[in-house]
This record gives sequence, structure tokens and C-alpha cells, in this order.
Amino acid sequence: MAKKKEKTFEPMPDDLLALQDEYISVDAEIARLDERKKQLQDKILELMRTHDLKKAENERIRISYIAPSVRKTFDRARFQEEHGDMYEKYLINSETQPSVRISIKNK
Repeated sequence: MAKKKEKTFEPMPDDLLALQDEYISVDAEIARLDERKKQLQDKILELMRTHDLKKAENERIRISYIAPSVRKTFDRARFQEEHGDMYEKYLINSETQPSVRISIKNK
């Protein structure tokens, strides 16, 4: 059985290291809150259906029931495969703003 190669990492600056634990903690809290928000939305949807409501509103909140529908989408991959030359003709370059992508390991 082959041994797994141990990965080495470049050292992080201290000021960046100081933020990692808080970031990981906030990310976990957001995930927990997102899950709770989804549960609440599901319950609200169920109650809107039960009470046959299209809209519910007061001074603190407005809830609108959105009925199921059929949405049309563009199949970019198929179009590119069938009309690659035309697809390339309509591509444009646009600049993006700098950002960071952060992946938390061992969740």
C-alpha cells in the first residue's frame, strides 16, 4: 500500500492567521442559520398553502406565495456544441473585481 504524501504549506502571515478561527466560526454559524432559514421558509410555504394565502403582510414582514411554474433556460453547452463558431462570435471579455475564495477544510 502506497503511503500518502504529506502536503506542506507556506507559512501564513500572523495577521492572516489571527482571522482564520473567527472566519471559520462565522462560516459555520452562517451555515447553521441558512439551514434554519430554509426550515422556516418551508414551514411558511406549508402554512401559506394550508390557509390558501397568496400574500400575507403586516408592519414587519411581507410574504408572497409564488406558484410553481415552468421556466425556460438557454442550453449553452448544447448551443456551443452545435454552433461553436457562432457561440465564439458572441462571447465578450469583461473585467472582474479582485476577490478571495476561501475553502474551509474538515467541516
